[in-house]
Amino acid sequence: DDVYVVRQNSRSVRPARPRLELRVLGDEPPEVRLDGVVLRLRPRHVEMLTILALHRGHLNADVMCAELYGDNGHPSSVRVEMSRLRRLLPGTLESEGYGLTGPIASDVRRVRALLDRGAVRDAAQAYPGPLLPGSAAPWIERARDELEGWIRQAVITSDDADTLWAWVRSSSGTSDLLAWQRLLAALDYTDPR
Repeated sequence: DDVYVVRQNSRSVRPARPRLELRVLGDEPPEVRLDGVVLRLRPRHVEMLTILALHRGHLNADVMCAELYGDNGHPSSVRVEMSRLRRLLPGTLESEGYGLTGPIASDVRRVRALLDRGAVRDAAQAYPGPLLPGSAAPWIERARDELEGWIRQAVITSDDADTLWAWVRSSSGTSDLLAWQRLLAALDYTDPR
C-alpha cells in the first residue's frame, strides 16, 4: 500500500510570455519585434505600444485617447485600435484595461536607464535621434522633448570629447552649435575628429 505524491511545478505549466522589442528612436522607420519576428504595424499602433511601454501604470480608453489625440479624439476609436492590436500581438496585452503583460525591451528604456545611472557616454552612443520624430501624439511629443532635453543637458555638461562626438553624430546633435563648440574645446589639436 505505497502512496506516491506527484507534485507539478506551476512554473513549467505556464507558457512563456512573448517578448516584445521596440526600436523607436532616430530617423530610421520604427521596428517592432515579437519573439524576434519583425511585425508590420501601423504608425498609430507603434505609438500605442510606445506609450504602454513607457507609461507608468495601466491606462484606460479615456487616458489613452488623451495621450494619442489630445482633445480631438474619441475613446471608441482607441478601443477599436486596441482590439486590433490585441489580435496582432497575442499574449502581450492585458485582456482588461491597457497594459503590457510580457517582457519588453526598447531603445528608449535603455537610453533612460543609462542616463539614470549617469552613463552619459553610453547613453549618447545609444541615442540615434528623437523618439518617433514623425509622431504628433501629445504624449509622444512630451516624452520626445523630455528625453531630448535630458540627454542634451547631460552631454553638454559632461565636457567629454567622446560623449560630445556621439551626440553631434546623432540627428539631434548634428546642428547643435554649443555641442560643436564644446567638442572643439575638448579635443586635442592632433585629434582627427
